Amino acid sequence: MERLSILGSTGSIGLQTLDIVRRNPERFSVTSLVAHSRWQELAIEAREFGVERVVIGDKSYYTALKEALADTSVEVLAVARLS
Repeated sequence: MERLSILGSTGSIGLQTLDIVRRNPERFSVTSLVAHSRWQELAIEAREFGVERVVIGDKSYYTALKEALADTSVEVLAVARLS
């Protein structure tokens, strides 16, 4: 089984990739999902695919995402901007 981390999971290419995973659950497992700001969609995807972790690119959405997944074991991370 191929373990996948999907960058931009809420965008068009990410959604297409997740559709392929849905159609081939015996071949693929999603371990991580990354999105820039669509935290609500990211939370839904995390639940559907049972991922280990999610990363939100816009850290202003970190708390909302963390709260949305509080009843799961999903690790929630935010990108730290280096200056």
